[in-house]
Formats: sequence, C-alpha cells, structure tokens
Amino acid sequence: MGKAARQKKVFRKNAAVDRPIDENLRAQKIVPCIALLNSKNNNEILANLGAISQLVQDDNARHLLLREKLLHNILSNVLSSRELDIVAASLGILRDVVVFEGRDTALFLTRRKLSNVLESQISKFNELSQPDEISVQFLVNLFGLCSEILEHVASNQKQVAELAVKICSAQDSNDYPVQVYEEALRMLYLYSEEFNDVDINVLKFAHLKNLNSQIVSVYLHGVWFNTLISSSAVSEDNDKMLIECIDQLTQVMNGISHSSENTAIRLICLEILAIASQTNDKSMLNMLKERLFEQVFSLLDNREFRLVAVNVLNNLGWSLSEVDENWLNESVAISSKLFSILNSNEVDIHEVSALLGLLAASAAQNGSVLQDGKFAEFVGNLMQKIDQMYTSQKQGDSAAEDIESASWVELATALVNVLNVDPELTHSIGLVGSSRQLILSLLEFSNDVESQIAALNALFDIFGDNDAEYNEEEYIQSGMQEKLKTLKPLLKRSLKSSNEFKDQARESLLNLENYILYKEQ
Repeated sequence: MGKAARQKKVFRKNAAVDRPIDENLRAQKIVPCIALLNSKNNNEILANLGAISQLVQDDNARHLLLREKLLHNILSNVLSSRELDIVAASLGILRDVVVFEGRDTALFLTRRKLSNVLESQISKFNELSQPDEISVQFLVNLFGLCSEILEHVASNQKQVAELAVKICSAQDSNDYPVQVYEEALRMLYLYSEEFNDVDINVLKFAHLKNLNSQIVSVYLHGVWFNTLISSSAVSEDNDKMLIECIDQLTQVMNGISHSSENTAIRLICLEILAIASQTNDKSMLNMLKERLFEQVFSLLDNREFRLVAVNVLNNLGWSLSEVDENWLNESVAISSKLFSILNSNEVDIHEVSALLGLLAASAAQNGSVLQDGKFAEFVGNLMQKIDQMYTSQKQGDSAAEDIESASWVELATALVNVLNVDPELTHSIGLVGSSRQLILSLLEFSNDVESQIAALNALFDIFGDNDAEYNEEEYIQSGMQEKLKTLKPLLKRSLKSSNEFKDQARESLLNLENYILYKEQ
C-alpha cells in the first residue's frame, strides 16, 4: 500500500544556480583553463586539469567553468586522450561536478553517451597487465563517476560494470588498494539495482572478505542481495541464500559503532534492509523485526538517518500487516515517537511525507491514528502549508523555498493516505472542509495517478456516509458533487493512461461512477 522504494538523490550539494559573474575570475582563470584543454602538450593539459580540479570545488568558479562548456570540452576532446593519467584526471573532475550539481549533470552525461566515449579507454585499460598508481586513479575515478551518476539516474554503464566484475573476480585481492574494490562494489551495487545485463557471480568475490573492510563487506552483501532478488529462478536454495544474506547484513548493522566514520556504512545497510523489508516471507520478516526494530527505531531521533530508518520501519510494518503478522506493540511505540517528532521544530518539510507514511502503516495496525492533543493542530498547519505550496507552484513561483525539497503533491498524498486508514480522523479533529479541498486539489491538479487513486479512496471513505452530520454543509452546499462530475472526464483520461496502476485505476473509476450515482440518489 504505502511502501517506500529506494529514492534517487534529489538534492544537489551546492548547485551552480544563477549568481553574479566575477569577470576578473572568468578572464584570469576560467577562460585560460578552458582554452588549455585543447593544448597539444600533454603535460600542459595534465597540469591544467589539476587546476580545474581545484576550481570546481569553489561554487563561483564551477559556475563559470560550466558556462564556458567545461563538460562539452572534456567529453569531446580530453577523454579521447591516449594518456591514461589525463583520462583519470578528467573522470575525477566529472565525478566532482556530478557530486555538486546532481541530477542535471548526471542526465547531461548520460544523454551525451558517456559510456560510448569511455568504450575505447576501457578497452585499452583491459590490455594493461600490471596495476600502477595511474591505473588505480583511473579505476577509482571511473567507478566513482559512474556511481554518482547512478545515484541520480538509471544510466546503463554495462562496460564499466563488466570491468568492475573483472577487477573484483581476480583472485589476488592484493592487486589493488582497498579503495578500488570499495568503489567497484559500490558501482556494482547501484548498477545491479537497475540492470541485470551483466553476469555477476558473487561467489567469485568471496576472497574480498579478506580485505577486512566493512564498506567492502556491506557493498558485497548489497550486490549479492540485488542479484538474488532480480533472479528469475525461484527456488528453495535461492530463498535460503536471501535469508542468509539479510542475516549477515543485520549482523554487520548491529555490530558497527555509532562513530561518524561508520555513517556511510550504516546508511547503506539501512538502504538494503528497507528493500528487503518489502518481502512477503514470514520467516524473514520476523527475523527483521526481532533483530532490527530496536536499533532502527532508535535512529528516528537522528536527523542523519531518519529518512532511511523511516523507510525500513514503513516497509516492514506494511509487509507484516499483509501477511497477518502482529506488530501492535511496535506500532504503538512508533506512533508515540512520530507525534513527538512531528510536533517538534526539528522536522523539515521533506521528512514529513515519510513520517506520515509510517504513521499510516502504524495506524493500519492499531485500527486508528493514536493521536495526541497536538495532532489536530499539526494536521491543520500542514494543510495550510500544502495549500501555500500548491498556490506557489500554480503561480509559477519556482523560487519558493520548499517546492524543490518536497512538492505539495507528495505531502498531500502522504496525508491523504493517513486519512484513508482512519476516515473518522478528519471529523474528530474538525478538518472535514480542509480535507475536501485537499482531495479536490489532488484530483484536479496532481497529474499523478497514484495520488489521484489515494485521493479518491479518501473521498469515498470520508464523504461516503450520507447520514454524517457534516454531509449537508461540507459536501452538498460546497458543490462537491458538481465538481466531481466536471472532473470525471479528466480523471478517466488520467487513470486509463496508467499501466503500473492499471487494476487499481479501473477499480477507482468504477467506484467513482457508483459513488456519484449514490450521492445523486
């Protein structure tokens, strides 16, 4: 119902948005650097790439470099160099730009066929016999760049993935520094989430366990997990290996300390476990509940881990409910914790959607939203916030602070899903009218089939009782019936266009027809 998939990155570290141009910086450093990329002297190019590598760390300088077509020059000229050190340095620059600029740059590189540009370089690298400092830098930057791109978009980098498999399968794990294997496995983990066109035999990676690197261990289990769940072969052995993989991953998760250097490792573990928690295997779900709940629950107080911890608990909760496994004690504790977080000033608008999703899962297990005294105020304020965001977006105010971090549709859908679980909630907190506006806004303007289905379900549940005391004022006098009739053709076109939610869309349309007829009578 409300399970959370792994999200691609949506935030940019510090994107080069429009800013005043420093003409001195442009004339003295940026333009000369771009010009030197076309030099015939390899030493000059390499030194220049070193300077650019430093410049891209600065927001203003990076902004100017991009305006002067840095990416185009690297793709068109520099990456075709015969010198591996020049190629390695170029890949490092591209990786850093993706880190700072995010999805836009990842899409640009994907559309410019980066994989085709790298094809000859990978072929040449495969001919090298002995690793050295330059080849190590090439691999680290290559795998790092592809990983950063895959964090944002599903970009097919098959040749790079095959190279990563080759590197990781070599039996002597002392051939390369640990960092190479860490980057290679990270790339394979992200790649195997999206694609299964590369033959990955994790058994051939077993020797990498000797490296005594927790990052290697976690990504190794991540790759193993992805290959198991993407396998078309359903067998008892496959299920046993999947449980073994998750079992080992939970041990890693429970065994690492809370030090800052383990932050990345913990995040990766949680990411994989959130996906694993979508299973319908009772034995795995109970194992996850027993081994994970206490630790993941404690992470809700930590802003760094909160979103991914919420995803784990959300998926685990819905999955346990779907197989009729009881988690009432856990759901009550979660509800209490969520109210504490939602009523605080620490939560940002992007986290609210995820927290509401988990609240809906808990409410489904409890039978209702176990609200506290401040919940009505919170919901009322949230509805006002959604209305402000919707109005700003409708007016084309792209500078509105919260629109980039979480759209009004995302927030509204999350709130509507809570109302679906507990339709009486809006009446008990006196927000029936606001709910009506919320539902109509989603139906008319969301352009998102899943959100429209959620809104229709809330409509049927909240306003389905003709004998309810608020029916006359909030449904009939408000003209909602006529509004629904007007929206019906639009909703038909929208819902019929969906393949992913085809069955739910068909059911929702039928229910809408019956609902309008019922209200007429």
